[in-house]
Amino acid sequence: MTRTPISDTPPRWAEHLLRLLLKPRDRDTIPGDLLEEYREVVLPARGRFRAQLWYLRHALSVVSGVKLGAALGLLFSAWNLLVTVLAPLVEDSPRALLSFYGPMFAMWGVAGFAAYRRSGRMAQAIKVSATVAFVTFLIFDIAVIIRLNLFLDVISHRTDWRNLVSSYRSSGFESLRAYANYEYLTGSPFKIFVATVIGAVCGLIGGTLASVSRHRERPLTSR
Repeated sequence: MTRTPISDTPPRWAEHLLRLLLKPRDRDTIPGDLLEEYREVVLPARGRFRAQLWYLRHALSVVSGVKLGAALGLLFSAWNLLVTVLAPLVEDSPRALLSFYGPMFAMWGVAGFAAYRRSGRMAQAIKVSATVAFVTFLIFDIAVIIRLNLFLDVISHRTDWRNLVSSYRSSGFESLRAYANYEYLTGSPFKIFVATVIGAVCGLIGGTLASVSRHRERPLTSR
Protein backbone atom coordinates (compact mmCIF):
# COMPACT_ATOMS: atom_id res chain seq x y z
CA MET A 1 0.00 0.00 0.00
CA THR A 2 1.40 3.41 -1.01
CA ARG A 3 0.89 6.55 1.04
CA THR A 4 -0.08 9.87 -0.41
CA PRO A 5 2.91 12.20 -0.17
CA ILE A 6 2.50 14.83 2.52
CA SER A 7 2.86 17.54 -0.12
CA ASP A 8 -0.30 16.25 -1.81
CA THR A 9 -2.48 16.80 1.25
CA PRO A 10 -4.30 20.03 2.19
CA PRO A 11 -3.97 21.49 5.70
CA ARG A 12 -5.16 18.75 8.05
CA TRP A 13 -6.67 21.17 10.55
CA ALA A 14 -8.75 22.81 7.82
CA GLU A 15 -9.98 19.42 6.61
CA HIS A 16 -10.93 18.33 10.14
CA LEU A 17 -12.62 21.66 10.86
CA LEU A 18 -14.59 21.40 7.62
CA ARG A 19 -15.85 17.91 8.50
CA LEU A 20 -16.76 19.08 12.01
CA LEU A 21 -18.82 22.05 10.84
CA LEU A 22 -20.61 20.44 7.91
CA LYS A 23 -23.94 18.68 8.19
CA PRO A 24 -23.58 14.90 8.63
CA ARG A 25 -24.83 14.17 5.13
CA ASP A 26 -22.14 16.41 3.60
CA ARG A 27 -19.13 15.30 5.66
CA ASP A 28 -17.91 12.82 3.05
CA THR A 29 -19.01 14.30 -0.26
CA ILE A 30 -17.86 17.93 0.05
CA PRO A 31 -14.41 17.24 1.58
CA GLY A 32 -13.95 14.41 -0.92
CA ASP A 33 -14.73 16.66 -3.90
CA LEU A 34 -12.46 19.40 -2.57
CA LEU A 35 -9.62 16.95 -1.99
CA GLU A 36 -9.93 15.53 -5.50
CA GLU A 37 -9.85 18.97 -7.14
CA TYR A 38 -7.00 20.04 -4.84
CA ARG A 39 -4.80 17.10 -5.86
CA GLU A 40 -5.66 16.77 -9.53
CA VAL A 41 -6.21 20.37 -10.65
CA VAL A 42 -5.14 23.06 -8.19
CA LEU A 43 -1.92 21.64 -6.76
CA PRO A 44 -0.22 20.94 -10.14
CA ALA A 45 -1.24 24.35 -11.47
CA ARG A 46 -0.53 26.60 -8.46
CA GLY A 47 2.02 24.89 -6.26
CA ARG A 48 1.59 23.81 -2.67
CA PHE A 49 1.31 27.17 -0.89
CA ARG A 50 -1.26 28.72 -3.24
CA ALA A 51 -3.12 25.41 -3.39
CA GLN A 52 -3.43 25.35 0.40
CA LEU A 53 -4.79 28.90 0.33
CA TRP A 54 -7.27 27.76 -2.31
CA TYR A 55 -8.37 24.84 -0.13
CA LEU A 56 -8.79 27.05 2.93
CA ARG A 57 -10.84 29.58 1.00
CA HIS A 58 -13.16 26.95 -0.43
CA ALA A 59 -13.46 25.14 2.91
CA LEU A 60 -14.57 28.36 4.61
CA SER A 61 -16.94 29.24 1.78
CA VAL A 62 -19.16 26.21 2.43
CA VAL A 63 -19.42 26.78 6.20
CA SER A 64 -21.99 29.20 7.63
CA GLY A 65 -20.78 32.32 9.39
CA VAL A 66 -22.46 31.29 12.63
CA LYS A 67 -20.73 27.90 12.72
CA LEU A 68 -17.37 29.37 11.80
CA GLY A 69 -17.75 32.06 14.44
CA ALA A 70 -18.65 29.45 17.05
CA ALA A 71 -15.61 27.36 16.16
CA LEU A 72 -13.30 30.38 16.34
CA GLY A 73 -14.89 31.52 19.60
CA LEU A 74 -14.24 28.15 21.20
CA LEU A 75 -10.71 28.00 19.79
CA PHE A 76 -9.63 31.42 21.07
CA SER A 77 -11.43 30.87 24.37
CA ALA A 78 -9.46 27.68 24.90
CA TRP A 79 -6.25 29.51 23.93
CA ASN A 80 -6.98 32.28 26.45
CA LEU A 81 -7.76 29.83 29.25
CA LEU A 82 -4.64 27.79 28.50
CA VAL A 83 -2.41 30.88 28.67
CA THR A 84 -4.01 31.82 31.99
CA VAL A 85 -3.40 28.34 33.40
CA LEU A 86 0.24 28.33 32.30
CA ALA A 87 1.09 31.97 33.04
CA PRO A 88 -1.69 33.71 35.00
CA LEU A 89 0.40 36.81 35.78
CA VAL A 90 1.51 37.56 32.22
CA GLU A 91 0.52 41.09 31.29
CA ASP A 92 -1.62 42.01 28.27
CA SER A 93 1.22 43.86 26.53
CA PRO A 94 0.71 45.27 23.01
CA ARG A 95 2.81 42.42 21.61
CA ALA A 96 0.77 39.78 23.47
CA LEU A 97 -2.50 41.34 22.34
CA LEU A 98 -1.31 41.47 18.73
CA SER A 99 -0.23 37.83 18.78
CA PHE A 100 -3.66 36.86 20.12
CA TYR A 101 -6.05 39.11 18.22
CA GLY A 102 -4.03 39.24 14.99
CA PRO A 103 -4.90 35.65 13.96
CA MET A 104 -8.52 36.22 15.02
CA PHE A 105 -8.89 39.28 12.81
CA ALA A 106 -7.07 37.51 9.99
CA MET A 107 -9.59 34.66 10.08
CA TRP A 108 -12.43 37.18 9.90
CA GLY A 109 -10.78 38.67 6.82
CA VAL A 110 -10.36 35.23 5.23
CA ALA A 111 -14.07 34.59 5.82
CA GLY A 112 -14.84 37.81 3.92
CA PHE A 113 -12.44 36.82 1.16
CA ALA A 114 -14.16 33.45 0.78
CA ALA A 115 -17.63 35.00 0.86
CA TYR A 116 -16.76 37.43 -1.93
CA ARG A 117 -15.22 34.73 -4.07
CA ARG A 118 -18.36 32.67 -3.65
CA SER A 119 -20.94 35.42 -4.20
CA GLY A 120 -19.10 38.20 -6.05
CA ARG A 121 -20.75 40.74 -3.72
CA MET A 122 -18.92 43.02 -1.30
CA ALA A 123 -21.99 43.33 0.91
CA GLN A 124 -21.97 39.56 1.41
CA ALA A 125 -18.28 39.60 2.35
CA ILE A 126 -18.92 42.29 4.97
CA LYS A 127 -22.03 40.54 6.29
CA VAL A 128 -20.36 37.15 6.66
CA SER A 129 -17.28 38.56 8.39
CA ALA A 130 -19.40 40.67 10.74
CA THR A 131 -21.46 37.58 11.61
CA VAL A 132 -18.35 35.51 12.23
CA ALA A 133 -16.91 38.28 14.42
CA PHE A 134 -20.14 38.70 16.40
CA VAL A 135 -20.43 35.00 17.23
CA THR A 136 -16.70 34.67 17.87
CA PHE A 137 -16.68 37.46 20.42
CA LEU A 138 -19.98 36.48 21.99
CA ILE A 139 -18.55 33.08 22.91
CA PHE A 140 -15.14 34.52 23.74
CA ASP A 141 -16.65 37.10 26.10
CA ILE A 142 -18.58 34.40 27.95
CA ALA A 143 -15.32 32.46 28.32
CA VAL A 144 -13.56 35.60 29.61
CA ILE A 145 -16.15 35.93 32.40
CA ILE A 146 -15.71 32.24 33.25
CA ARG A 147 -11.95 32.80 33.33
CA LEU A 148 -12.45 35.78 35.60
CA ASN A 149 -14.31 33.69 38.15
CA LEU A 150 -11.92 30.76 37.97
CA PHE A 151 -8.70 32.77 38.36
CA LEU A 152 -9.80 35.96 40.14
CA ASP A 153 -7.55 35.44 43.18
CA VAL A 154 -4.49 35.29 40.91
CA ILE A 155 -5.21 37.69 38.03
CA SER A 156 -6.43 40.44 40.39
CA HIS A 157 -2.76 40.94 41.34
CA ARG A 158 -1.75 41.81 37.77
CA THR A 159 -0.79 45.42 37.16
CA ASP A 160 -3.40 45.76 34.39
CA TRP A 161 -6.06 45.18 37.06
CA ARG A 162 -4.99 48.18 39.15
CA ASN A 163 -7.65 50.52 37.76
CA LEU A 164 -10.45 48.02 38.31
CA VAL A 165 -9.30 47.22 41.86
CA SER A 166 -8.96 50.92 42.62
CA SER A 167 -12.45 51.73 41.36
CA TYR A 168 -13.85 48.77 43.30
CA ARG A 169 -12.78 50.32 46.60
CA SER A 170 -15.06 53.30 46.01
CA SER A 171 -17.83 51.38 44.23
CA GLY A 172 -19.92 50.31 47.23
CA PHE A 173 -19.74 46.64 46.22
CA GLU A 174 -19.06 44.22 49.04
CA SER A 175 -16.82 41.88 47.03
CA LEU A 176 -14.31 42.30 44.24
CA ARG A 177 -15.81 39.27 42.48
CA ALA A 178 -19.26 40.83 42.30
CA TYR A 179 -17.86 44.14 41.10
CA ALA A 180 -15.61 42.54 38.48
CA ASN A 181 -18.51 40.47 37.13
CA TYR A 182 -20.68 43.60 37.01
CA GLU A 183 -18.02 45.54 35.10
CA TYR A 184 -17.39 42.73 32.64
CA LEU A 185 -21.08 42.02 32.03
CA THR A 186 -22.05 45.65 31.52
CA GLY A 187 -19.09 46.17 29.22
CA SER A 188 -19.80 43.09 27.10
CA PRO A 189 -22.36 44.62 24.68
CA PHE A 190 -19.95 47.40 23.70
CA LYS A 191 -17.05 44.96 23.27
CA ILE A 192 -19.16 42.68 21.08
CA PHE A 193 -20.34 45.68 19.04
CA VAL A 194 -16.75 46.88 18.49
CA ALA A 195 -15.70 43.35 17.51
CA THR A 196 -18.57 43.19 15.01
CA VAL A 197 -17.49 46.50 13.46
CA ILE A 198 -13.89 45.25 13.25
CA GLY A 199 -15.23 42.07 11.62
CA ALA A 200 -17.07 44.16 9.03
CA VAL A 201 -13.85 46.08 8.28
CA CYS A 202 -11.94 42.80 7.98
CA GLY A 203 -14.64 41.58 5.60
CA LEU A 204 -14.25 44.72 3.50
CA ILE A 205 -10.49 44.17 3.32
CA GLY A 206 -10.93 40.47 2.54
CA GLY A 207 -13.55 41.23 -0.08
CA THR A 208 -11.33 43.85 -1.70
CA LEU A 209 -8.42 41.41 -1.90
CA ALA A 210 -10.75 38.81 -3.39
CA SER A 211 -11.96 41.31 -5.97
CA VAL A 212 -8.38 42.15 -6.95
CA SER A 213 -7.41 38.49 -7.20
CA ARG A 214 -10.49 37.69 -9.28
CA HIS A 215 -9.69 40.57 -11.63
CA ARG A 216 -6.14 39.29 -12.09
CA GLU A 217 -7.33 35.77 -12.81
CA ARG A 218 -9.91 36.82 -15.39
CA PRO A 219 -7.53 37.37 -18.32
CA LEU A 220 -6.00 33.95 -17.68
CA THR A 221 -9.34 32.17 -17.74
CA SER A 222 -10.54 33.98 -20.86
CA ARG A 223 -7.71 32.78 -23.08
